[in-house]
Amino acid sequence: MKKIAIVLSLLAATTAMAAPLVFETDSAKVFVVRPIDQWSGDKSALESSLEAHKNKTAWYTVLLNDQKYLFGNPNVTQSASNHPITNAVAQKLDQAGFKLPRSSDNSFTVQLPVSIPVEKIGTVQTYQTAAFKQTIANQGNPDDLQGKTTRNKFIGGLLSVGTMIAAADRYGAVGGSHATLGSGITDSIYSAVSQYKGGLVPVDLSGQDLEQWCSKPECRYKEIEIRRVTTAAPDRVGQIVIAYKNGKTPEAEEGALIQAVYLLTAAGSTTVDIEKARQENRQLRKDVWAACVAEDNPACKQ
Repeated sequence: MKKIAIVLSLLAATTAMAAPLVFETDSAKVFVVRPIDQWSGDKSALESSLEAHKNKTAWYTVLLNDQKYLFGNPNVTQSASNHPITNAVAQKLDQAGFKLPRSSDNSFTVQLPVSIPVEKIGTVQTYQTAAFKQTIANQGNPDDLQGKTTRNKFIGGLLSVGTMIAAADRYGAVGGSHATLGSGITDSIYSAVSQYKGGLVPVDLSGQDLEQWCSKPECRYKEIEIRRVTTAAPDRVGQIVIAYKNGKTPEAEEGALIQAVYLLTAAGSTTVDIEKARQENRQLRKDVWAACVAEDNPACKQ
């Protein structure tokens, strides 16, 4: 219960996060948070991924569903997957001068989709914002991270989502589904999001309207999917949110993933763009940490 109280207190320190990349197709609106844009205390990971981007290389895998994995790159035993998504991404990367070698530090894996009812997406957004702030508390003062942070600290930060769900489950078992904590958020929120934990990541999408694409009733999305985007550096994660206008179809998913994967490679961005995004992300983390310390919050004691 104490753990949840700390998390919810962090919610009060609201700071606008750098906006995700957003695009629309005929069938969906898609929100992409890129791991390569995230600042990290792991200086080596930051430098190696940026160097790979400068060398115009990328590596990726997409877990399309339980039965189908798409490999964007060749390996020792097989070629890249022959699939409309990987073929289209390869063509776009080639046009941008990017290569898909057997390995690259500009790498990521798009995990399996998790379907979210439209009426639950606001709860998911609130929860992920809390997880983002809790991650910062777990990792410590951003100004100190590159000098002394260990890999275990990074892993601890990434596990914030799972830790919060476990703590919430324990609280809910004691307090009941309608108990209200200091922030006005009930434990029923945590019960509601725990079933979607396969797609949850500590990112702040609170400034995005994920329920509808215009103010008219007919603009309400019919279905929403979230996908975690993971990397070899456990504290640098991202997410793809696909909000389907008329329901999910294979064609709608394919069109959304082609552009989302291309954006995740950052082939259309300059090195300066990435460095700027990282500095903005670092400043955001510093602001969240400072607000937490100013509250004399025990989560931010080192």
